Amino acid sequence: MGLVDYSHLTPPPRVPIPGAAWLFGTGPRRIGSARLAQKEEGYRRTVDQRFGLPIVGGISAMKKLLVAVTTFAAILVSAAPVHAVSFDFSFTNQFPLGGVNGTVAGRIDGLADTGTSAATAVFITSSPAGLFYPLSASDNILAQPSVFVGSNSFTVTNGAMTAENFQAQFPIANTVPQEFFALLLNSGVPQFNANRFGPTTNFLVLSTSATFSQVPLPAALPLFATGLAGLGLLGWRRKKTAAG
Repeated sequence: MGLVDYSHLTPPPRVPIPGAAWLFGTGPRRIGSARLAQKEEGYRRTVDQRFGLPIVGGISAMKKLLVAVTTFAAILVSAAPVHAVSFDFSFTNQFPLGGVNGTVAGRIDGLADTGTSAATAVFITSSPAGLFYPLSASDNILAQPSVFVGSNSFTVTNGAMTAENFQAQFPIANTVPQEFFALLLNSGVPQFNANRFGPTTNFLVLSTSATFSQVPLPAALPLFATGLAGLGLLGWRRKKTAAG
């Protein structure tokens, strides 16, 4: 008996079978994805259990926390002036140039990290009791009512303060007769003084030298870096789990 030739016959059309694509087409990838998701979820649960954090909505609470911390820190960092730096300063009275012995210390904010710029805020954070400084350590001299700013120029070179020319004076509230407070930081003279004065008063701390030191990075930056590192660790662990 000879062979039968079926080449002239047309094969029947292929009828899609429900679920076949899942079983035979994309099944292995989906099964792999499901297994990977299970491994990731197990890892998340392990991390969250170590830190005592719950699983919320199937998403790691640890990941949510890191995202929140990073976002908050980024907002704090971006709220500060770009490339702005702060400097602490201090000078000690040289008797008999000034009549009030002791040291005046403060902070200068908002300076460019290089070159000459104006401060956005100046604070006196501590001073001798005999100076009778009228503000608190958190009060910005430049924000006082009726403040007169004669000069506001600071030069920063390679992270160091190299020149200062600052003079500000404001009236002290509720003083009769009217009293004033003045702060002078001038390396050109040189003269550095803090002075409360009026028709019958004159309390003065004066020196011919002062020290300036750059304030460390804002606390928000290490917080921001910590958040990024945490998110990076989670991403690395996820890739490692996928590879396994």
